[in-house]
Amino acid sequence: MSLDTIRNAFERNIAGTTTLDEELERAGNSYVHDSSHCSVFTDTTSDDIDHVATSVSCRTGVAYGAAIASGLVIGYQIGVIAAVFISLKAEHLGLQVLSDFTREVVTSVTCIGCVVGSVCWYFLTDRYGRKPILLSSGFVIVFSSVIMALSNSLEVLVCGRLISGVAVGVAAQCTPAYWGEISPASLRGSIMASQTVALAGAQVIAYLISVYFMSKDVAWRYLFGIGVVPAMILLLFLAFIPESPKWLVMKARINDAEVTIRKLYPHASTHQVQVKVKKLVHGLAKLRSSEDETEPLIERRGSRRSCIPKQYSGASVNYPTDANTMNTRPFSEESSHGRKRQHDMEARTKRALTMACILMFLQQILGINAFMCYSPVIFAKMGAKSPWIPSLFVAITKFTFACISIKYTDKVGKRMMLLCTTAITTISLVMCHIGIENGTFGLIVTAMLICIASYASAMETIPWSSVEFLPLNRRSFGSVCISCTNWLTNSIVCISFLTVTNYIGCAKSALIFAFFSILNWIFVYNRYPEIKGLTLEEIGTIFEDGIDVNYIYRNYH
Repeated sequence: MSLDTIRNAFERNIAGTTTLDEELERAGNSYVHDSSHCSVFTDTTSDDIDHVATSVSCRTGVAYGAAIASGLVIGYQIGVIAAVFISLKAEHLGLQVLSDFTREVVTSVTCIGCVVGSVCWYFLTDRYGRKPILLSSGFVIVFSSVIMALSNSLEVLVCGRLISGVAVGVAAQCTPAYWGEISPASLRGSIMASQTVALAGAQVIAYLISVYFMSKDVAWRYLFGIGVVPAMILLLFLAFIPESPKWLVMKARINDAEVTIRKLYPHASTHQVQVKVKKLVHGLAKLRSSEDETEPLIERRGSRRSCIPKQYSGASVNYPTDANTMNTRPFSEESSHGRKRQHDMEARTKRALTMACILMFLQQILGINAFMCYSPVIFAKMGAKSPWIPSLFVAITKFTFACISIKYTDKVGKRMMLLCTTAITTISLVMCHIGIENGTFGLIVTAMLICIASYASAMETIPWSSVEFLPLNRRSFGSVCISCTNWLTNSIVCISFLTVTNYIGCAKSALIFAFFSILNWIFVYNRYPEIKGLTLEEIGTIFEDGIDVNYIYRNYH
C-alpha cells in the first residue's frame, strides 16, 4: 500500500462516504490484486516490523543513551537534595539557622512543581508532539540547575527547585510514552528498563559526587550545577531521535511518519514500513473516547467523539485534504470535548483508576522516599559521625534491588511481589523502632537497609504500572491522575517529615509508618488483582462488579 493510497483513503473518509477502516481495507485489497507490485499485502509475521528481531545498531544505541540520560535527569533532580544537605549551610543562603522546616520547603517544592508539570504534559504533548515538549523540559532543567547552583538566598533556591520540578514532571510523564513509541518492539522492554535503572542510580551518583567535592565548602553548588550534564546529554541524544511516528500519524502527517519509521528501522523494506503505517492508522482508528471499551472496536461512523483527529473519522468537516496540511487543527487521542467529560467513564474504569491512585498514595505515605531525601540529616541526628556513609549504603541498596525487581516482577507476579515485600517492610520498620528505642545504631541501619530493599523490590516501581488496568483510551488521563497522586502525597510527606519526627520522635514515627505498611498489605490483599498474561478484555472483567482479585487464580490456576 503506497502512501498515496493511504492518503486517498483519508480523503474519501473526510468526505463522509465510507468509514476509515473500509477505505483502508479496500486499499489493501487493491494492493493485493495489483500485479505490478512484487509482493502482495499481507499482515504476516515477516511483514510486521514489530515481530522481526532488531539488532543493536547506532540508531538503537542512541535510543538506549537517551533513555539512560532521561532517567539520570529525572532521578538526579529529585534525589540530589539528600546529598546537598550534607554540605548546605545557613550562611550560604543568608540565613541565621538552617531549620528543618527550611529543608522541608526546599525538598517538597520540587514535588509541587512536578504536579504542575504532569498536568501541563497532559494538555501539551498531543498538541505539540513528544519531542518538542521533552526538548523544552531539558532546556528548563539546564536553566533551573544554573539558578540553583548560583543561588545566594532561600527564595532563589526555592524558585529554582520549583522550576526544576515543573520540568521533571513533564519529563517523567513524557519519556515513557515517547520511548515506547519510538523503540523497536524487540528492544522496547530493555530500553524502558534502562531508564528505570538510571533513575534509581542517579541518587547513588549524587552521593559519590558529594564525596568527591566534600573538601569544598560549597559542594552543594557543584551538585546542583552538575545537573546540567545529564540534561545536556539528553538534549544531544534528542537531536538524533525523530518525532514519534504515532503522533505524526495522529496529525495525518503520513509522509513524515514513513520517514521516521525508516529511520527507526533502517533495515526494513518499503513494504514493511507501509505495513507499520497501516497498523498505526488502524490502532488510532480503533480508539474511541465515547465509551470505555477494553477491546476498542474499529471506529464507527457517526460516533459522537473520536480519539484521533476528526480528519480520520466519518464526520464531514471542512478540513484541508492535503496530507501536508491536515495537521493544522491539533487534536489529541482524547479530544478536547472528551477531556471535558472524563466523568463519563464507566464504573469499572473508575474502580481501576481509584485502586491505582490509592496504591500510589500508599506508596508515598510509607515515608520511604521522604526518608531517602533526609537520610543524611536523620543519621546525623542519631549520632553518625559521617552521615553520608550510611546514606550512601541506603542509596546503593535501593538501586540494587530496583534492578532486581525489573527481572523478577513479571516472573513472580506483581500481586505476590507486593504482598511479600510489604510484609518485610512492615517487619523492618518495627525492627527500626526497636533499634531506636534501645539506641542500637547497627540495628537501625540494618533494619533500614532491609526496609529499603523490600520497598525498592516492588512498591517503588509497581504502582507506576497500574495504568495497565485502564482501557487504552483512558491511559493518558489515568497516568496523569496517578502521577499527581504520587507528587501531591510526596510533597505532603516531605514538608512534614522532619517536623513530625522532631515532635513525636523517630521511634514513634517508625511505628506510624509500620501501621501504614500494614494498611498497604491489607489493601493489596483485598483490592489489587494479578493480571499477568491477561487481555484488555479480561482486565475489564476483573473490575466489572467490584474488584475480582482472584480472577486469574480461579480461571488459570
